[in-house]
Amino acid sequence: RRLENDPEKGDFHGTTGPIPVERPDPEQWQPIQSAFHQACLSLGYADVWDHNLPDATGVGPWPRNREQGNRFSTNMGYLLPIRGRLNLSIRHGVLVRRVLVEDGQAVGVEVESGGEVQEVRGKRITLSAGALISPAILLRSGIGPQDKLSPHGITQVLDLPGVGENLIDHFGVGVQARPKPGIEHDADVVTEIGLRYTAAGSDKFNDMQLAVSTVFDEDQVRGLTDAPRGGHTFGVGAIVQRTNSRGRLTLQSAEASDQPHLDMQYATDAEDLRRLIDGARICWGIIHSPEFEPFVDTILAPSAEVIESDEALADYIRATASTTWHVVGTCKMGTDDDAAAVVDQRGKVRGLERLYVADASIMPEIVSCNTNFTSIMIGERGGEW
Repeated sequence: RRLENDPEKGDFHGTTGPIPVERPDPEQWQPIQSAFHQACLSLGYADVWDHNLPDATGVGPWPRNREQGNRFSTNMGYLLPIRGRLNLSIRHGVLVRRVLVEDGQAVGVEVESGGEVQEVRGKRITLSAGALISPAILLRSGIGPQDKLSPHGITQVLDLPGVGENLIDHFGVGVQARPKPGIEHDADVVTEIGLRYTAAGSDKFNDMQLAVSTVFDEDQVRGLTDAPRGGHTFGVGAIVQRTNSRGRLTLQSAEASDQPHLDMQYATDAEDLRRLIDGARICWGIIHSPEFEPFVDTILAPSAEVIESDEALADYIRATASTTWHVVGTCKMGTDDDAAAVVDQRGKVRGLERLYVADASIMPEIVSCNTNFTSIMIGERGGEW
């Protein structure tokens, strides 16, 4: 509530925060988005206006942090109004190499800027580099399990087995198609309408999302080697929101310029795979519905033969399941008796003084929605503390 400026008001919404929230009115929806909405209603899903209410389930417009057509970032909402503060310094083009640890406490960070290596020291060090880079910084600092440090010649400073473990993501699979010539689409608004539902046989509420993406880049989806390339395409995708599959992050080297290695482990859990098989078939039904018929020219992938076979569809999912850029969990929060916990309930790194993490990496479990506002909330709490 503190971060939101949401016109819906009510007990679950804030109205004075720095981040605006909007929901596009139905007359603004792109035609293919309206068709998706109608197709979901025809399948019996509820019509939902406010997806951000705790008991909302069904199909309706995504709440968006946009204002007058522009995505409203945390830079715009939080940093721009306070850039003149004397106790705030913002430096760009600075690469964090490692945390400096002396006598069991963090005293600063070693950074590289303009080809020079410098030290920046402080009384409290907070990493907010995200769920892929915060654990990488910790590992380069010698904070983590020995098996992740030794191959790169990094001296262990603190044995925290959970650093880089518990990698969780929302991942999905879709039915890709080419639209008929002349179909209207907006390259700046890829998804307007979403369906949130509980998978058949699941005990996790709203564990699935479906959406139509009006601008689809085949090259962003691994495994689509046989699909025709080029031209305007779109996709109807199913995304697992409450995933059981867990991945792992390790270093490729001790160099800060080298990206970490990600072992995502998508759909390795049987229940995740089962729900995606079901979700892909719902997508297939939607894209072949009467509401979609005026828009679809050609189905690119998968084929009808793949959709009809559990085994073939499972292979397709394992080959093409892709990220939605919602990685969390790699520095998980946990209690004292949790050996895998990296930070405590206030984001403090266990076993070290003056070192904190405040980003999506500390989530012990993934939320059943997009992770943007949860991440901002973590920043709000960290700033308050």
